[in-house]
Amino acid sequence: IAFEDERELERYLTRLYAVQHTEKTPYDCVEFQSEIERAVAERFDSDDRVKFFLKLPSWFVVDTPVGPYNPDWALVFEGDHKVYLVRETKGSSDEDDLRKAEQRKINCGRKHFAALGVEFKVASSPADVLWPS
Repeated sequence: IAFEDERELERYLTRLYAVQHTEKTPYDCVEFQSEIERAVAERFDSDDRVKFFLKLPSWFVVDTPVGPYNPDWALVFEGDHKVYLVRETKGSSDEDDLRKAEQRKINCGRKHFAALGVEFKVASSPADVLWPS
């Protein structure tokens, strides 16, 4: 990452969650764009049922008819059995609160992951992000 000036670097550093259980993710820190993403990273990190989690990088995209879609998270959750999940985190899970283009991409992502047998869910709180739909 190249930074233009010290202020840009400082802003970036304030958007990092320092991972406590580094065996769960390939990175020491997770960059977050919102408070919900920070809270979700903390939840994944602290929950023993989460075996692996990853904030998906910007280059990970699902091509859809309405443009590229980049979901937020991939994780492996182990409860009664191991489940592979993809999660999108939003401040609200109400479809009416999302922009139409964003909602269309999320709907395409949902169908894409369903075809792969991977559970996809839009979550609006750390409490509902782990549970299967």
